[in-house]
Amino acid sequence: MVEPWALQLSFKGISVTNPDQPFAQIIKKNSSKQDHTSIASIQYVQSQTCLHQFFATYLGDKSRHGEHFHSMVP
Repeated sequence: MVEPWALQLSFKGISVTNPDQPFAQIIKKNSSKQDHTSIASIQYVQSQTCLHQFFATYLGDKSRHGEHFHSMVP
């Protein structure tokens, strides 16, 4: 389950050098939940790829198991 605002956020004009940083990049005492949410979390919910592939890329997994994606659905 995802909150609708997470699907509507745009990364235009935001440098994504550290995906663990908050979306707003600068957090204040009264910042919103959207501002506190990490860039990686937003990328995760907006991802159109296989989530296994998303995590392998995010974690830099170059292993044989990280690069091959198999579906258990016949």
